[in-house]
Amino acid sequence: MQRLILVYNPYSSNFWKVEQEVLAPARKLQGFELGKFVLKKAPVEENARRLNSVLKDGDLVVVAGGDGTVHMVVNAVMQAQAKDVCLAFLPYGNFNDNASATVSKDLGAVLAAFEAKRFCRAYPLRCEVDGELWHYALAYFSLGMMAEACTIFEKKQLRRHLKQGLRRRMWSFTALFKWWRQHRKREFLGQMLKVNEKSWQGASDIFILNGSKMGGVMKNRNNLCDKKQFDLKVARLGNLASITSFMLKAMRGRLGAEKVEKVNIDFGEKRTIWIQGEGEAKKFEAGRVVFRKGDKSVRILAK
Repeated sequence: MQRLILVYNPYSSNFWKVEQEVLAPARKLQGFELGKFVLKKAPVEENARRLNSVLKDGDLVVVAGGDGTVHMVVNAVMQAQAKDVCLAFLPYGNFNDNASATVSKDLGAVLAAFEAKRFCRAYPLRCEVDGELWHYALAYFSLGMMAEACTIFEKKQLRRHLKQGLRRRMWSFTALFKWWRQHRKREFLGQMLKVNEKSWQGASDIFILNGSKMGGVMKNRNNLCDKKQFDLKVARLGNLASITSFMLKAMRGRLGAEKVEKVNIDFGEKRTIWIQGEGEAKKFEAGRVVFRKGDKSVRILAK
């Protein structure tokens, strides 16, 4: 019998919808061996190891959550021994960039696509910090100012507003803009660094883009099914004119990002930097960061 594993976060702001629209209908399904994987309040690595340990060949894993939950699942699958695991993402997070890549209407649409074998192969990004694997990500990574700014979403007051559903997108971008005004004059990546041997002075952000969306509103070319190539954008976003221009171009999908097969970021010496992958941010003391496509693909349900 086909195994169906539902992955969800009971602490998310939209869990009540997951219960009504995903878990309740799933209990009535026939012809599937149903399993549930509940996220703990723990680091990505711990949840990924737990999920990794229960995956079996050919599992259908349906993620009912946002990009953070998807990020954990992709890291589990990329490091699992199980083969031909298939993923689908239902958008129940505050940000749902990954859901745009798969069948995401509802559980019924997911199961119909699975029965029709509408699969495609996606190649996640791989991030290495000083030679050690950190995380995989389907859609994007960022380094610098915007990566650190994501930490504001861990504040209790903002999370309370998001959980109450008070115009989530408005609260998110208002909070980000206030943070930017307060911190925009700081150095985030140092005065000088090299990206693929090209020197950059005063850069605030580096974006590594694989999917078609970032942060809900930024658009990009879809590189998910490309085995090697993805997009790179280095930016200086320390003043109002530059960040306004950047966001307007990003919203229209006109970032002018460069197609690459590898990104080698050399800081010259150990520096304190923030790296963020699909909402999961971490502070590092790093001298070198490398991005490339992962060594294997993941199977996702195509639209």
